Amino acid sequence: APQNVGYALWNWILINNEDGSKGVHNPEYTQTLLDNSIASIACDGEPVLSIGSAEAFWASYADYTARLLSVRYTVNNSGGTSAFSVNLDNSSATNGVITASSLPVSAGNIAAGASALVTLQYNVPSGVGSFRTTNSASAEDNCGTTFTYGTQPPTP
Repeated sequence: APQNVGYALWNWILINNEDGSKGVHNPEYTQTLLDNSIASIACDGEPVLSIGSAEAFWASYADYTARLLSVRYTVNNSGGTSAFSVNLDNSSATNGVITASSLPVSAGNIAAGASALVTLQYNVPSGVGSFRTTNSASAEDNCGTTFTYGTQPPTP
């Protein structure tokens, strides 16, 4: 569960199970604590994610000779809410290039207005000088609702 949900549950357990007075001995504190807990778990809405290509590179000479190209993508969250459990779920490529990375690949949690880097590897056949990828991702809001971000525009 997201951290805010854990804290809200902890506060409810504190008042309901641990406080023998059930909040009566300090009602203003109890009311404020529970109101803040409820507010913290209100769903903030769908994160706004986009995927862009930051850079393509051969990670080593061995990867170069094996034609295993690394592409580091930037996953941006331009919305006003944090994205949790962000995954790059699928990636397909043109010109005979095959995704070599096991999917999904986690980008972790991405705060509103922030970004994360995710690197995928591709098997690039000899003679291929360029290719395009199509990617999809998923993320959860602070209430655990999963959103999918379908096919993204091709990236070089």
